[in-house]
Amino acid sequence: TPGLVFLNTATGQIDLSASRSGTYTVTNTVDATICGGMTATATVTVAGETWDGSDGSAWSNPANWSCGFVPITGTDILIPDVATDPVIGLGITGEAANIVIESGGSLTVSQGTIRISGSVVRNGIFDVSDGTAEFCGLSAQNAGNGIFSGNTVGNLTVNNNSGVTLQGPLNVSGVVLLQNGDMASDGNLTLLSDALQ
Repeated sequence: TPGLVFLNTATGQIDLSASRSGTYTVTNTVDATICGGMTATATVTVAGETWDGSDGSAWSNPANWSCGFVPITGTDILIPDVATDPVIGLGITGEAANIVIESGGSLTVSQGTIRISGSVVRNGIFDVSDGTAEFCGLSAQNAGNGIFSGNTVGNLTVNNNSGVTLQGPLNVSGVVLLQNGDMASDGNLTLLSDALQ
């Protein structure tokens, strides 16, 4: 099944850190010469990662994530209300499919990049005012109304051949890069400037 990655197909051992979140049907077949081929079918659910911040604020530290690995492009993530919130810092690129930030939760991108291949639900803080938000899904994506705190990002990258649609106001203080695909702004995009820009 696409999205499910096996470490060993003979044993059925799944590589959770490389598999995309979702529910899969897995069928294992025993040698066809035994009883005409016996099969066993099971439903496997690969859940997303939950931030726990147990070892600091560094997004890139596997110890801060519930399953012990840093999220990849296909991983759904949950940012709950915890004592230590995640930060994607200078030079770091964080990746996720769908992002849910619960009330009281916070995700800050400070001179780093967050690559979003799914959608964002924000009930807490999603501060990308000093970082880069990149939309990189395989199907059309919507940047929902108010998904970024203050409706502001430092830089915005569209890297989605199917395109990205802004569904509400978005202020960009740095660069808008259309790397792949189009962006439908519908009048919602504002390029900010100051004395130096």
